[in-house]
Amino acid sequence: PSTNIYIDGSRYFSPGTDSSLKTITLNVTIPVPEEKSGNKLTEWEVGITDKSGNLVKSFNQNTKGSVPPKSITLDGTDDKGKKLADGEYQAYVTAKYLNGYVPAKISSPVFVLDTEKPAAQIRASDKVFGAGSKADVKFTIMITPSKGSPVPGWKAEIRSADGATLVKTYDLGEYPPETITWNGINDKGGIAEKGQYVLVLTATDLAGNKGEARSNDLVTFD
Repeated sequence: PSTNIYIDGSRYFSPGTDSSLKTITLNVTIPVPEEKSGNKLTEWEVGITDKSGNLVKSFNQNTKGSVPPKSITLDGTDDKGKKLADGEYQAYVTAKYLNGYVPAKISSPVFVLDTEKPAAQIRASDKVFGAGSKADVKFTIMITPSKGSPVPGWKAEIRSADGATLVKTYDLGEYPPETITWNGINDKGGIAEKGQYVLVLTATDLAGNKGEARSNDLVTFD
């Protein structure tokens, strides 16, 4: 009989946050011989290791019974219930049988625990632009580097100072530009109303962490 282990769904998760991906499910195959065969599963283990190969959590015949579960859910804690650090992890499955058969150790793909929200800093080139002054304003975007899960898409919005009115939207993709230039034109092609505005940058990474950044100063369109 052959063993197997694989990830059911996303390989990124963010336990203890407002992400919808709080757990990871591992589907496990450890064959159990029929009693009449005379053979028997004597030992089994599903172990979770960190990037350095240290065992941080173990499921086995002593903790889960003689019949291994078909799936195991990881909630981001170790055997003592302590929260695991952000980083890469991997699962393995081992088994031993009464007749001496020991299947090869099988490892899952790497999965990533990431509780860090996407972050950025935004600076405006000017505090006032429009008629009688500069024709446009340039926002400089500095994405905060992260070792966690990738961000598939960033979105930028020009909003009124109170955040209530959406004026202009930009879909920036996975790699935002270093600058965004706004000339006071809204999404409909018209001129925005005079007033104060802010650039808001939002993103959700593959672990479900939602981040938001705002420009450091309000910009007045005159």
